[in-house]
Amino acid sequence: MDALRPCKPDPRVYDLVSGIPGIPKNTVAFVSSNSFDAIGARDFGLRVGWCSHAGASLEEMGFVPDGTVRRLDGIPKPLGV
Repeated sequence: MDALRPCKPDPRVYDLVSGIPGIPKNTVAFVSSNSFDAIGARDFGLRVGWCSHAGASLEEMGFVPDGTVRRLDGIPKPLGV
């Protein structure tokens, strides 16, 4: 049997960004269309972009993302959600 590995929203998954040299955690924006991903990333301290394909809102859950796009190609360059 394979060893169990952490899955999102386990903070160890988001902490993988800490292993990238020269990239401070507070400069990373995590973009997702899954509420558990977005909330987990924010709890870890990342900025969060919400990709709302169907027009869903996280605000209804009491969560306000740093930015919202309808499609991934709508993310500003550089990523400044």
